[in-house]
Amino acid sequence: MISRNNFLPILLLVIGVVTLVNCAPSVPCVVGGAGRRVGRLGPDATTNICGTGGGGGGGSTTCSSTLMPTEVLLSVDIKGNVLEYGLNATTGVPTLMCNTATGSPGPLVVTPNNNFLYTLSADTAQIFGFQIAHAKSGALAAITGSPFKLSEPVNGGNGVATITADPLNRFIFVTNNGGDVHVLSIGQSGALAEVTNSPFTVTTPGNIAIAPSGSFAYVPSAGNGNIVIFSISSTGQLTQTGFSTVPDLTDPAVFALVHPNGKFLFTADFQSVASYTIDPILGTLTLVGTTVPTAQQQIEPDGLALDNTGKFLYVVPAGTLGGTNFQSTNIMGYQIDVSGGSGALSAIPNAPFTSSSTLGLTANPMGPELYVFSEATAPTVMIFTATIDTLGNLTIPATGLTVTAAFPPVVANIQ
Repeated sequence: MISRNNFLPILLLVIGVVTLVNCAPSVPCVVGGAGRRVGRLGPDATTNICGTGGGGGGGSTTCSSTLMPTEVLLSVDIKGNVLEYGLNATTGVPTLMCNTATGSPGPLVVTPNNNFLYTLSADTAQIFGFQIAHAKSGALAAITGSPFKLSEPVNGGNGVATITADPLNRFIFVTNNGGDVHVLSIGQSGALAEVTNSPFTVTTPGNIAIAPSGSFAYVPSAGNGNIVIFSISSTGQLTQTGFSTVPDLTDPAVFALVHPNGKFLFTADFQSVASYTIDPILGTLTLVGTTVPTAQQQIEPDGLALDNTGKFLYVVPAGTLGGTNFQSTNIMGYQIDVSGGSGALSAIPNAPFTSSSTLGLTANPMGPELYVFSEATAPTVMIFTATIDTLGNLTIPATGLTVTAAFPPVVANIQ
């Protein structure tokens, strides 16, 4: 059973896919999806679960060798096979493509320039890297030298880790609950090399949130209730410059997210959602305020996602994984005071938005959609393409894409 204690440090990383690979044109394939926490759910390896439509559609799912999308959703299955879905430019609905590659069953990240995809194997302390072809191709090619070995095991190989890309495309950051942050430089070809003095010590780090300037990093520490603040040098050196104590020390922040304008930081701590302003010179944090969802709105805020405009913040509940402590199915949504510059949060008029046991959210960076991952009949999850209106309201379709569970997806622009 997944309990509150054993997934507290496991942030935003777990549900994905078990799928058939080597699909050929017009051959029905098992399709993939995602969620958030590191720590696998046991898949049923004997079950062939062909997709049941996408984003509200019906019918079988077939991989396409002719699709030329401008965006793709990338996922990984339990065997490490990377799968690719073209996103419809109008609706955002995913369609399985026949592009595949072999990597690692673990969390993924795409660099902000959309050139490279990396998958982390926490168990073997390796990172697999791929170059992403553009011109609407999406083809994946292994980077020379891949996989890249980390300097030491990731938390004893127990799989509790996150992987994040520097907004300036210079570094890859790997955090693990054992107390380390690894920093690797990204070469011109995409090859990774661990920087001098890496890994850097942090007490029970969660995820790492990087300011758009690339100058500061924010790491919520489940061990002491602080948000640790680091400066980042041009060579990837992390130097602690301070920390900010979260409002409720009984529930330390478990997830942090920096707004794309670099002015605000948001955290979730199982009790509340907090917003902070960021000093543009020092990187220090000033608390704006906290909001505590009512039991009718949401139970135990766990993760955060921003829409593509940066106006709305959506909160992932703890879901129903693990039993009675995690009963919320609601996605809470907030308007962000961006134009006024305060970063304050106010509830979206029609929030919360109900899905079936929400496990995670991935935003479409180019369109008004959220990909909602919900628990279905174990070990499957459902992917729903939810549209966002101008007020931030979500419309979640009645049907989605059925997949088995394993790890989270990422989105890349391949124009």
